[in-house]
Amino acid sequence: MCAVPSEGVSDADHIETICLILFDDWCATRSIIPLIYLMQCWPLLDRKVGRISLLSSTLAELLKYHADALTPEQTRLLGELIYYANNLLMHITP
Repeated sequence: MCAVPSEGVSDADHIETICLILFDDWCATRSIIPLIYLMQCWPLLDRKVGRISLLSSTLAELLKYHADALTPEQTRLLGELIYYANNLLMHITP
């Protein structure tokens, strides 16, 4: 897996990068359940509150109900993704 860039990158860019890393990994390993969760909320069509909130809550459910389907690295990336999504939500005007 690739490292997620950190300096000078917006929360939205972090989200897109992490989603792409997870998508590529889950496609390569044919991890159907995580892919189903990700495809419900990504790619982001816009950066409005509803879409970002859906992304955060959907992937939090993946962590809660299917943690056994994830590698430790995927779990870490999902945690980062949820963090960046929630941080972005605090700065978006509804």
